[in-house]
Amino acid sequence: MFGSFLRKSGGLFVKKAATITMPNRMEIGRCGVGVDRFMPRLPFHALRKSITGYGMNRSHWPVILFWAGFALFVTGFISSALWRGIAAQPVAGFICLVLISLALAAGVRRVFHCARATATLVVWSCAAVYFSGFASVLGVALIAAAAVAIGSILIPAGRDGSSALGMLVGLALFCGTVGWLLPFPVHSRLVYVVVLASAVALRWRAVVSAGRSIGASWSTAVAMAPRASFLTIMCIGLASTCAWLPTLSYDALVYHLALPSQLAQLGYYQMNAGSNVWALAPWAADVLQGMAWVLAGAESTGAVSILWFGLTLILLWRLARELDLAPWLCWMAVALYGSLPLVAGLLVSMQTEGPTAAVLVGVALVIQSVKAPERRHLVAVGVLFGLLLALKVSNLMFAAPLGLWLLWRWRGRMPWRALPLTLLLACVVAGSSYVYAYALTGNPVLPLFNGYFHSPFYPWVDFHDQRWNTGLPWNLPWLLVFESSIYDEAGNGLGPFVLIALGGNLLAALCRKRSVGLALVALAAFVLPLTQIQYLRYAMPVLVLMIPAMLCGIRYESIDPRHLKGVAFALCSVVIVSLMFVSSATWQLKGGALLKLLGGGHERVTRRYAVERDFSDAIRHRYGQRARTLLTDPARPFAADFAGQGFVTAWYDPQLSGLAANARAVDTVAAWSRLFDRSGANLLLVSRDGLSPGMKSAIDAYHGKCVLTMEGSHLWELRRQSEGGMETASAAGLNAEADRWSGPLPAGATAQVDLAAQRDLSRQARDTLAFWRKWDHARAPGS
Repeated sequence: MFGSFLRKSGGLFVKKAATITMPNRMEIGRCGVGVDRFMPRLPFHALRKSITGYGMNRSHWPVILFWAGFALFVTGFISSALWRGIAAQPVAGFICLVLISLALAAGVRRVFHCARATATLVVWSCAAVYFSGFASVLGVALIAAAAVAIGSILIPAGRDGSSALGMLVGLALFCGTVGWLLPFPVHSRLVYVVVLASAVALRWRAVVSAGRSIGASWSTAVAMAPRASFLTIMCIGLASTCAWLPTLSYDALVYHLALPSQLAQLGYYQMNAGSNVWALAPWAADVLQGMAWVLAGAESTGAVSILWFGLTLILLWRLARELDLAPWLCWMAVALYGSLPLVAGLLVSMQTEGPTAAVLVGVALVIQSVKAPERRHLVAVGVLFGLLLALKVSNLMFAAPLGLWLLWRWRGRMPWRALPLTLLLACVVAGSSYVYAYALTGNPVLPLFNGYFHSPFYPWVDFHDQRWNTGLPWNLPWLLVFESSIYDEAGNGLGPFVLIALGGNLLAALCRKRSVGLALVALAAFVLPLTQIQYLRYAMPVLVLMIPAMLCGIRYESIDPRHLKGVAFALCSVVIVSLMFVSSATWQLKGGALLKLLGGGHERVTRRYAVERDFSDAIRHRYGQRARTLLTDPARPFAADFAGQGFVTAWYDPQLSGLAANARAVDTVAAWSRLFDRSGANLLLVSRDGLSPGMKSAIDAYHGKCVLTMEGSHLWELRRQSEGGMETASAAGLNAEADRWSGPLPAGATAQVDLAAQRDLSRQARDTLAFWRKWDHARAPGS
């Protein structure tokens, strides 16, 4: 199929030279047609000699480096036997989806008479809407429109990419503002709709202008390289299938889902670091998820992930154009990045690396494109830097190289008068999680650096995942690509193949004036995180900067047009191989989660891979606010979806984790009872084979009964005769919550309430307290 593309295009993914009008040599290069076609050919003996003096033109070196890198990639792929890791079933599913999308796109094209790339985009977009949910897509669209309305104040619509950049700035302001409002009960659909719709209504002209600008830019980009755009959209469509799935990643089920689920069900965020040490970690990405969830009334992870993904790809295309790459190479940059297995795998998770990539390419675009910075440019960059830190504290290692590049490129023209406003907005966007974390726990980055801050919510040690301390060997790029299981949980085949295939051209990019800044920033930002922890995902966002720099290092304008066939074929090969390993991005995808989705919907996938989410739905409908669920399996601490009513026995809750470890060790009724009482649980979720004799005896002591079984896991209800509940609040704003009465109050009964606080109340303004009631029953006859 791809060979036919090359034959039909005459070796180029662009229009024929006769149809393009170019006023100068630079424009010839920008349009992607070899300069040799328009310049007189020189005899071989007239070519300049290279530094080595062997008669080779200096411009040949980038091409040599390209083919050397591609040969090294092929050699490594064969020698490491990576093809054995390709899952046949998901790849067959991808092939079927390609055929179906081709047929549907042909019908759309026949009806609307549009370009193939446009028709293909319509097909994949409709699929995304169907699987993500119409309500979710509508809610995300409202957020995006309001973001354009606000962001266009700093980045008015005009040049290509400005609308996407303005949307990114608006999203940053939303995340920063809502982050400060998390503990207040103001998060409802009505409030969000009124605020967002008002922003759109007040600046509807800017929103309409941005929509027109995006449409015009799309048509122009497709017209300049119709075949490359079609191939790229097909690849991006396949990668976007990961966003069809419900949230299944480990980190999302442990803590990322907690903030959105609490905003949707409680109207505020509990900030309970006692139950989860990550509760106050930088939360900008989760805030946007929560906004979409509140608007849609359902989980909207897929729609939000596609929003971040689409912004990243649009800004990446524009950054490639700013580097004077040909349109077909701009599309190839998008395809190379979008087909990376880890990038596609991020769509099924709630990890911050997806939004981080969008911010990185947005900042790089502003720095690269703005020659005469104005105040609004500096303010916009400050807002985006704030969003970087609001997403993750380790993003400082990305911000530092970008900041140095900004100071160098804008030297002598920096609008210093806008610096105070820039710093203020950056602090507003970035600061909410750090301020709340310090005020409530004493550690602004809990659980990191707790050896210094000594917060009582985590042991006084510096948190560090010891699994990823493998060091920095001399052949690190090779290991990252062909032995990626050393640097990520998912296994081999997950590494970025472009790191080897185009690695030599990154060095060539360092020798070009137009790309040296971007290449240096990408190289530094890629290495810095790996010096601290050798975990591949943490460095992946930088590839959005590295790939266009690599393509710029090919120096395509110096290649004979007839030889560009081979370059295009090699790049397409890397894209196709990357797509084959998308199913290896997570263990769920490798196990055929997508096929289960197509065969049985979200319910079947959730039941198979995250049954705890089904239990949380059932508990919510059956018990409501009086549920207190203890998840007894430390290997599956998936309590985030319980909206603050679930507690775990893993290390995320150090206090309960210690009690649970002791109970498992001694396995006595007393030990398990202490755990049940301290958690205040009236429901126990016990996984398959997790019910020990001591636990069963303790459950019997509480008159427990198994009320629900799914996928081998059991839900036990503890029927304490003394159990009751109340809700109250102190003047300091401390909420105390417990269950409502489980039965009628006996006549003449008296009650003594013992309120036992498990947290340091002077350091935490909002908490959920477990407390117990002791009854002295004085029953009347017959009562």
